Amino acid sequence: HTHPFEPLRSGGFGSDDNKCNRGGVKRFERAVLLIRDPYDSIWSEYQRRLTQSHVSGVFKAGFDWHRWQANAASLANMYHEMWAVQHTGIQRHFKPEDYIFVSYERLKDRATRTGELARILAFLRIQPQQQVTQEQLECAFV
Repeated sequence: HTHPFEPLRSGGFGSDDNKCNRGGVKRFERAVLLIRDPYDSIWSEYQRRLTQSHVSGVFKAGFDWHRWQANAASLANMYHEMWAVQHTGIQRHFKPEDYIFVSYERLKDRATRTGELARILAFLRIQPQQQVTQEQLECAFV
């Protein structure tokens, strides 16, 4: 899911126990958009809703096709709205150099995850005191 863009643009949002307000964040100047394969995202959210857990899954024996169809249709509509409204709003509001799309799948894939992390560090303009090695980047994925 995503937080609605307009409250973020206009000075924070009230979710997550008001972390941004408590942290003194008044507005967002850049954005990292973590993007996930739509089907995987919808399936994962369906399982989370059904099991009330981020780690449990739906067993074959308990799979309800009609419930899946109804939820998948609703979640697909929400996913479409996220792209059509929220991400488009971000792209219109920020200059291209002030937002980055990051692939969840590339962060999970051993062959590409350090490259994706290096892209994020470069985007955030994080200048380590020394050159970051592949081993150090890999350490982020313990």
